[in-house]
Amino acid sequence: MSKGAWIESDVGRMLACTESWCETPDCASVNLAELGVPMVMERLWQHDVGVDVEAGLANMADADRLTALRVGSRILRVLDAMEQQSEIKAMAVGDGIETVLARAGLRRPVL
Repeated sequence: MSKGAWIESDVGRMLACTESWCETPDCASVNLAELGVPMVMERLWQHDVGVDVEAGLANMADADRLTALRVGSRILRVLDAMEQQSEIKAMAVGDGIETVLARAGLRRPVL
């Protein structure tokens, strides 16, 4: 399941929608570039929801946000959400994200 702003841009409404789920997904992707990330993650991790969180990172700033939240041990995995069309640019961004995560000691599978 994805929690993207293009699906529901209002964080409060999105959080309220999780309360009406009849069945919960095993995992939800949360894009670090979007508003309300800490609230969304905490809501998904709550015991009545209990959804694993996949951190969507599009760039080094997103990786910095993730490490600043200090929730790395709770993240299931990292989703490479880069939008670069050039292989050279994509490799540079990917290397930068990897460096930020490694420097913070955050070791999670990357998709």
